[in-house]
Amino acid sequence: MNDKHLYLALLKIKNNTNINELVHEGLELFEITNLLKQIIELNYLIETESELILSETGYKSFTILETQYKKTNKSEWIRPDD
Repeated sequence: MNDKHLYLALLKIKNNTNINELVHEGLELFEITNLLKQIIELNYLIETESELILSETGYKSFTILETQYKKTNKSEWIRPDD
């Protein structure tokens, strides 16, 4: 698992959004599944009855990674769907 993929997965979980950006990064569905398994093993998630949310540890990791990977340039974060 690389840090950028970890950041993107945590961002998707935090915002409860779809995984299209991970697919755009070139990850196959089985790789995304493995990434999510690793995130669970690291205790970065809390499962409630209705959703997955970041744990305190997951949120701390997210904020650290966000400083490096957050896109602030519009042309970098707006991508058309295939």
